[in-house]
Amino acid sequence: MTRPYPGLHTYTQYEQEIVIWQCQPFDGRMDAVPGTISAVFEDGSFLMNCGDGRVLVRDYTVSGDAHLQPKQLLLSRDFTITMRKIVEAYIACHRDRPLAKRIVVRC
Repeated sequence: MTRPYPGLHTYTQYEQEIVIWQCQPFDGRMDAVPGTISAVFEDGSFLMNCGDGRVLVRDYTVSGDAHLQPKQLLLSRDFTITMRKIVEAYIACHRDRPLAKRIVVRC
């Protein structure tokens, strides 16, 4: 989901968009519901709860002046919107290698 694809999109409660470009599994612990930030570090990276543990988010962009903080819940984006953007990016970059019609139609 990283560059050149559209990244993983999430939103703050104030509808500020966050695009996650790089994250990695951190541990199997969950201290809140999925999407909740556990900790924010001095370098800007943060821990976020997921369905089966926490991930360390290292690279991301934020729209506006969003200030991430522990216990903040990030909201998800509809999966079909993300998949549609992935297909569009693939088609734009690889015009010589078209996708199967069944994939394009579904997205």
